[in-house]
Amino acid sequence: MEGTGPEPDGNRGTDYDECLAGWQGLASDPAIGFTVEHVDIDGDRAVIRWRITGTANYRGVNLMRVRDGKIVEALGYGKRP
Repeated sequence: MEGTGPEPDGNRGTDYDECLAGWQGLASDPAIGFTVEHVDIDGDRAVIRWRITGTANYRGVNLMRVRDGKIVEALGYGKRP
């Protein structure tokens, strides 16, 4: 999993525990509002366009690959307005 922060190059989680901790941190932070703007799915791949509001304001996209109902690859790219 590659993420949008910290600057300048973002972060990269390479195992299950690192990836899970990253997603849990985002999902449980009450200061973050997350909105999915659009999703395109093609087989085992998805492109998700999103917006984060709150203490940080970003627009971004995630490129994801799924196998057996689980995310096996997630690349996230974002930009501050």
